Amino acid sequence: MKDPKEFLDSVRGELYEPDVYVLTPKGEVKELTQGSTPLDFAYLIHTEVGNRCTGAKVNGRIVPLQYTLQNGDQVEIITSPKQKPRRGWLVLVKTSRAKSRIRQWLRREENEKAIHVGQEICERELRKHDTTLKKLIKTGHIKKLLKDLRCNSLDELLGRVGSGSISVAALMRELQPAEIRAEAAAREDDRLQQKVTPDGQVVGRDTGAIHIEGIDDMLVKISQCCLPVPGDEIMGFITTGRGISIHKAKCQNLLATDPHRRIEVHWSADSQSVFRAPIRVITQNRKGMLAELSTTISRDDANIVEIEARVGADNLATTNIVVEIKNLRHLQTLLQHLRQLDGVTEVRRG
Repeated sequence: MKDPKEFLDSVRGELYEPDVYVLTPKGEVKELTQGSTPLDFAYLIHTEVGNRCTGAKVNGRIVPLQYTLQNGDQVEIITSPKQKPRRGWLVLVKTSRAKSRIRQWLRREENEKAIHVGQEICERELRKHDTTLKKLIKTGHIKKLLKDLRCNSLDELLGRVGSGSISVAALMRELQPAEIRAEAAAREDDRLQQKVTPDGQVVGRDTGAIHIEGIDDMLVKISQCCLPVPGDEIMGFITTGRGISIHKAKCQNLLATDPHRRIEVHWSADSQSVFRAPIRVITQNRKGMLAELSTTISRDDANIVEIEARVGADNLATTNIVVEIKNLRHLQTLLQHLRQLDGVTEVRRG
């Protein structure tokens, strides 16, 4: 069992619940927890007998699957190769063995469905890029893709795409060459940071935070792929006709670009600008948690620009927040205060 609470409940049931003794059609005595049903008996005989159980006879007469077995009952299980476990069975069974076997089958079925859906999605999207899963496997590119998306196998990748934990956009982004990703990030910078004056001139946001030796009147943009803030080591990338894009010095998109188009840049000491920084917070899924996060961020004089939250199968909430802060020290202080909140399990910069 993966869930510690589920394991503890099953142990308690096995230790403290009184027993009931029933007979097989051949007269063999089987011991079950009191309150058990024919489904519990079926799973005690064999997992496949439980999975294929359609009904039962007790003392020679057909009974419903929710029938409560009594001492001395003789039980015969009726099976069908077309039968399969249902989620509703979990409320019919009493023993931990039956519950764990049903959950195991349901998880496997859900995973198989997710893999099938994920494969269809991947094949459809890959065709738009003139490639297929077979080509990725043959060329060896699948290994890098699995590593970048933190998957141990192709089935895990397909399953996560099918279940929605990996978005199609994220998959396609990883399939693009690094140069294309860098250019795409630069175009996104332009969209987010440029504006047009009444006389038609294109200008950027306040660039007083960046100092470039020997260069004046050049459009300077903070890259949206890594969102550096004052205190981070940075480097500039000269884009084609779009000024200079500022990246973290170790940004993977930057490192994949032409070294001859990189330029040294520095933060200006007297800048009063604010900067956007993404953070990820994993918390217990409980009432008021989001409000506590918002209050802490506000108390630290940071502003929330974007926020997105979702709850996973483990009942943990993952909240992605984009905040406006002054510099790296400001961000680190905010992260420290978020980690101190009750119910927070992980906080990191996005």
